[in-house]
Amino acid sequence: MMFKKFLIMIFLISSVLVASGCSPNLTKVQAIKIVKSDVENDGMGKIKIISVMHKFGKYVVKWERKSNCENGTEYVNDRSGKLSHGIQSIC
Repeated sequence: MMFKKFLIMIFLISSVLVASGCSPNLTKVQAIKIVKSDVENDGMGKIKIISVMHKFGKYVVKWERKSNCENGTEYVNDRSGKLSHGIQSIC
């Protein structure tokens, strides 16, 4: 009985530690602002955000710009806010 309580206590403590260490520092809105700031800085006009997903410690932000038939995907680190790499294509 005592061993069972001990295991439950260890499980609860480790669950709290894991859950608190896995939450991103950046919000979805902040990730969008970072991408817009970077991509729209090229002088080609504004972009439209198509989707934002959170996967494996990164925000995956898909966007398009109709003015020059361009689209892309940017990856924003959810801790540091740095863009790790991006994929862009023009029609």
